[in-house]
Amino acid sequence: MSDLESNSGQPSIAAAPAEPRVTLKNRRTATEIDAISWALEQTGWNRKRAADLLSISYRGLLYKIRQYNITPELSLSRKLGGVKSP
Repeated sequence: MSDLESNSGQPSIAAAPAEPRVTLKNRRTATEIDAISWALEQTGWNRKRAADLLSISYRGLLYKIRQYNITPELSLSRKLGGVKSP
């Protein structure tokens, strides 16, 4: 029996891997993470200056950093195209 046949001998359709749905919320989240990471990198992780760059409050920036779990390592890996630094 080949890999494409089910136990009944009938050909089965292999399911393609599901791609994540592109939604406005997903795009907004990705854009926020990119903008916050960029601002933090530009300011050497000075969160007050990064908040000023983004025109948001310091507390708002801290909330977003925690919400998205943004770390210096995450910022670097996004900059390198998803390659995690050792």
